[in-house]
Amino acid sequence: MKTNFKKSAVIATSITAVLMVAGCFGFGPKKFAKKYAEQVTLINVFEVPQGKVDEAIVSWEKSRDFLAKQPGYINTRLHRNIDADGKYQLINIAQWASPAEFQAATAKMRQELNNPLPEGTVATPALYEVTRVDGKDPFIKMQQKFLEEKAVANR
Repeated sequence: MKTNFKKSAVIATSITAVLMVAGCFGFGPKKFAKKYAEQVTLINVFEVPQGKVDEAIVSWEKSRDFLAKQPGYINTRLHRNIDADGKYQLINIAQWASPAEFQAATAKMRQELNNPLPEGTVATPALYEVTRVDGKDPFIKMQQKFLEEKAVANR
């Protein structure tokens, strides 16, 4: 009887955890579609003069700290080139809830934050929408389904 109770407790705890995670992340096709319908990815490539990469990262961190507090911000990742002679030394990839929220946040940042990039640094930002995804992550699987449904609806 004690073993059955332990098994039941483990199963109940596992089910509760799965349901809580699903609720937190809004699983379900309709909630997923609504949440991600306008989501965009910012890809910003930086040409940084040699010797100024660390300074550019400090500038990026200040911008990130400001933008992370704005409506629509989801996340960001800064990538550093492992080839010191590569054209693009830094690449920023960020997720935003919508193009409008990204544009409003960056306009506000330009007005309120005095944070110039190091001299000679060239930033080339652009917004993208996800058109294909791959991977074993359950979030990826959900996004694949959403993109397939979106493609059918746009035909």
